[in-house]
Order: sequence, then C-alpha cells, then structure tokens
Amino acid sequence: MNTFYTFIKDGQRYTMKANNRTEAQKHLEFLYRIDLAGADWEESFKNRLVAKGTLK
Repeated sequence: MNTFYTFIKDGQRYTMKANNRTEAQKHLEFLYRIDLAGADWEESFKNRLVAKGTLK
C-alpha cells in the first residue's frame, strides 16, 4: 500500500495513506473533525500523481 491521498480545502492540505479515497476521506474527517465536501483531491502512487478531482 503505497497510495497517498491528499485533500486540499480552504488552503489546507490533508494527506493520508489508505487503500482507497473513501477510506482516506473518512479517516481525515474523523481525525480533524472537518467536512471535506468540495475539496480537491489527488491520488499519488509511488510518488507519481495518478488521479485528481473534486469531491461532491
């Protein structure tokens, strides 16, 4: 598992290593008590950007 997910919201970057984006999002929302709806996200695998998008 070398996949990192980075979420960017309100100028803050939150990064989590996880099996999938949903798992990473839920962990970060729980840890920081934030709502990541509308945040931009990036998926990195072995230090390469694989995918990016915006949460609904």
